[in-house]
Amino acid sequence: GKRAESDEEESFVRDLGARLGVDVHVRHPASPFEAVGFQAKARTWRRAEAQELMRLLGAQVILQGHHADDQTETILLKILRGCHLSHIAGMAYREGNFGRPLLDIPKERLRSFLTSRSATWREDASNADSDFLRNRVRAELVPLLGELTNGSLEARLQSLTTQSKQLRTWLDDHPTARVRNSAQVIADGGDGGGGGV
Repeated sequence: GKRAESDEEESFVRDLGARLGVDVHVRHPASPFEAVGFQAKARTWRRAEAQELMRLLGAQVILQGHHADDQTETILLKILRGCHLSHIAGMAYREGNFGRPLLDIPKERLRSFLTSRSATWREDASNADSDFLRNRVRAELVPLLGELTNGSLEARLQSLTTQSKQLRTWLDDHPTARVRNSAQVIADGGDGGGGGV
């Protein structure tokens, strides 16, 4: 269902839009999303509504506010859920009609920017809900890995995604190598699980 603070957040955004002279368009789902798969369903609905609004306004792109911290969480979630070594990647700067211009900027830097201009913002209270895996990754795993890597977690993940992209390119350029590799896995008694190439 709707979060208790949703009405206040909507008023905050409308007031901000009025001060900046920017039109604000608000959409509400016809009915609450089911608890099972809530985040995925809400995300699908938001993207569909944004694309419809873009069409109605004749806009060219939908800009999203994902930042560097979100990128770190996304990469770790991919690894946790299981993916092929050649598919370890975060969000793209541009994906279809969606653009993410803040992916390289840490959340704390964005907060500092707003604070330096005496600007206020809102935090989604559901981000603290440990029922969601992403929230546990943010609150528990990221701080631990940051400590274990002496603060170089983001740099190490960037290196990993770069190597993964290079592997993907090599596999795409050498399709017969993939066939030989699959045959070797079967010969060695592997079950072929864990994500396809």
